[in-house]
Amino acid sequence: MYLHIKYNFLNSDEGVVGTMDAPAPSLDLDLASNLPYLLAQASALASLQIDALAKSVGMSRNETKTILSLISDTGRRQGHTLNELAEIMMVKQPTLSRVVEGMVKNGLLKRQTAAADRRTVNITLTHKGQEQATILADRARAVECRFQDKLGPQEFKTLVSLLNLVVTRLK
Repeated sequence: MYLHIKYNFLNSDEGVVGTMDAPAPSLDLDLASNLPYLLAQASALASLQIDALAKSVGMSRNETKTILSLISDTGRRQGHTLNELAEIMMVKQPTLSRVVEGMVKNGLLKRQTAAADRRTVNITLTHKGQEQATILADRARAVECRFQDKLGPQEFKTLVSLLNLVVTRLK
């Protein structure tokens, strides 16, 4: 039996409202097939890997994610603004601001005024940050290989594709 339940699906640009048919309310919930629960579990397991990666180089999870986010877009050499990084990393801007400030003090990052718009400040890696990024990138690839070994190449590729789809559509 299905009820017509109205859900609010928010689109970051428009605030779109969507509707969908959902099963009648019940106390029966199978967590093994509940997508939000499974995604949360997978995220927690992946976060443990990121935490171990961060710990291996004496950094926090957000510091590690900051460096990996800065090097992930190889075509962009001018860095990212704080707001862009916060969006990429899915963290709050004030949280990231504190992380970046500490990384600037530790000589890993620098702030550069954009040539095209003097009001824009880009966050970039220093030489020390680039050295750390090389280590992190190698270790991140090793973590990714472990995931691929556990899943197999085709399932790994499918999962990455589906997760990119989920992230893109739910943003």
